[in-house]
Amino acid sequence: MKKNFIFFLLLFADQLVAQSTESLYLSGFKLLTEKKEYLRAKNIFSKIIQEDPSYAGAYYCRGLANSALKENRAALQDFVAFARLTPGEAIAYYQIGYHKGLLKDDAGAIQAFSQAIKLDSMYADAYFLRGLSHYRLERPEIAIFDFQEAYAIDKSNIDALLLKGEIQVKLEWTREAILTLSTYLGRNPESSKAYFLRATAHGLQGSNGNAVSDLNRCIRLDPTNKDAFLLRGTSKVALGDRSEACSDFLEANRLGEREALGLIRQYCK
Repeated sequence: MKKNFIFFLLLFADQLVAQSTESLYLSGFKLLTEKKEYLRAKNIFSKIIQEDPSYAGAYYCRGLANSALKENRAALQDFVAFARLTPGEAIAYYQIGYHKGLLKDDAGAIQAFSQAIKLDSMYADAYFLRGLSHYRLERPEIAIFDFQEAYAIDKSNIDALLLKGEIQVKLEWTREAILTLSTYLGRNPESSKAYFLRATAHGLQGSNGNAVSDLNRCIRLDPTNKDAFLLRGTSKVALGDRSEACSDFLEANRLGEREALGLIRQYCK
């Protein structure tokens, strides 16, 4: 976000044709970026827009102020105006997509992110958020593609790997899921969720020993994960260890997992 602020400060510096407008813009920019006084900044940019409705930078900055104030619909309107004035800027469509996503318009968000990617094929964040919108719209295979692209462009975005692995588990692409989640755990070995997902993939493959191993790690990291206790119990049943399985079912039940009750009746005798 800091990069975006600096970019637009430079990009629209040549639009500051009047000294009074320049001073006003810079004052608003300082309130927005340094002092975080978003309402005051918004009012300043609104004054600039009133005086010059073609001032693209003021729309962008007011959009950021509105976003910080959680006025997402107003922010969206500002970024749409900014895009109309600067149709070649990928960040305009990224911001439109981002705010449409916040407003639960995932179809609209996908359209905007696609335009951002068309203008900048290396826009990792646009791929990532487009993937989230596809995921929410239950388009898992398309979402996997976007998360894969996001990570390929930006290796620091390991959340893209985790989401890709999560979808692969849901699709029962177990081999691919294990590879993806193993890569993720190599980058973030303290993720209880990743161990749980990989354990689920191992269980789907019938590799219950590996599932138990991952669930042991998961539970060490998050001892309140009732689903992990339940899954470890069923994995232990498959391995023939009913006594240990019973302990896990009891703990899952204690943590509030209702499904454990039937398993307790069956295996805790």
